[in-house]
Amino acid sequence: MATILRPGRRRSRLDKEDPLKNGWKEVARLGEGGQGYPHILVDAHGWCLRLGPSSRKHDKHFSSLQNLLQGLTEHLIRHRMVTSPAIEGIEALNVALRLGLSASSTLATEIVRRLDLQLQHILLERRRSTHPMVAMI
Repeated sequence: MATILRPGRRRSRLDKEDPLKNGWKEVARLGEGGQGYPHILVDAHGWCLRLGPSSRKHDKHFSSLQNLLQGLTEHLIRHRMVTSPAIEGIEALNVALRLGLSASSTLATEIVRRLDLQLQHILLERRRSTHPMVAMI
């Protein structure tokens, strides 16, 4: 006989890492090439920024989209600074921060655009399922 778990309960570590069992839905892949990290995931309770393949090590959880975008901005700026040569002087730091903020702003705009498109699709599907006349459109 199969064990029935209450919603939100996990039986094992494997359940925790299975996105279908814990409710995470990937909504965007922001990186270029390879597996496209970072990824944006969402569930009924919040947001997740997945920075790499290991959910245990690379997942950063946020309660709001605003906090997720702030976390993404900080990640992009840190990543850019780690991979570039040492910054010499306050002006160079200012330029590096502005470049990081510009890249983050571009990504944030793309995330909001993609989420808006998904939301429009979800709303249209709900209308079609509840209103027979809309289904003809």
